[in-house]
Amino acid sequence: MTTPRTIAGYLDALLFELRTRDPGVARRVLGEAEDHLREAVAARLAAGEPPDIAEEAAIAAFGEPHALARAYPAAVVTPEPEPVPLAALARQFTLFAGLVLTTVGISGLLLLAMGEVGGTGFAVSQPVVNVTAYCMSHDPAPVGVAGETGVRPECLPLDLDRLTRTDRQHALLEAVTLRVGLGLAGIACFAILRLYPHWGRSAPAGLALAAPFAAAAVALPLVGASFYLGMDRDAKSVDGAGWYYSAGIASLLLLVAAAARIARSVRAGRTTNPTA
Repeated sequence: MTTPRTIAGYLDALLFELRTRDPGVARRVLGEAEDHLREAVAARLAAGEPPDIAEEAAIAAFGEPHALARAYPAAVVTPEPEPVPLAALARQFTLFAGLVLTTVGISGLLLLAMGEVGGTGFAVSQPVVNVTAYCMSHDPAPVGVAGETGVRPECLPLDLDRLTRTDRQHALLEAVTLRVGLGLAGIACFAILRLYPHWGRSAPAGLALAAPFAAAAVALPLVGASFYLGMDRDAKSVDGAGWYYSAGIASLLLLVAAAARIARSVRAGRTTNPTA
């Protein structure tokens, strides 16, 4: 702000910098400032300076209005935090959901690839409720020799290895379908943000990083837990390690993406206000 050249202009600028709601405080500060300025001008006039030069010199020696206002902390009112617009919160939630759900979808594709490469036994463990249990059920009345475990007619001829593979194939298909379906929902979240680029952007600068920070907070423990459980199942020769490895790799990708978005927003915030 340009330094005022008159006492009246200086007092107006000082009142603006004070931003106080207490008229008594404002009058006191402005009165003290005016008294000091007029005394300084009177002294310069007595020394023979022209009125205009004396007034400008007195103001320049007195200091900038914003600096003087900071000398009166009781008069400076801290701006009340503005309520966060609901649209801004909704945008951050949509971004967070898009990041997390898309990661789930990626884990589904990784799980499918692991099933193709390592086999369904590596990708998923045998379900508790499975085709084998169904075929060995006694309701309705099974076909079999008296005193022996019966088999449902539609399962004959009985091949437990084939039934186990079928169990795991069904489990793998269900898991991949669910994960990819959630991933498509995440892509839909990003599509909404792309279709409405200005929706919810009127938010405080810090809120623009809420979604990536929350996504990173979710991804970080998942990375460690998923890889630990996957390696533990590998070490124990237990099926289903790929279930956890796929989640761990996808969570690691989410962590990297969230960190990159945070870093990009921080760099942008050095020159402009970051946006979500």
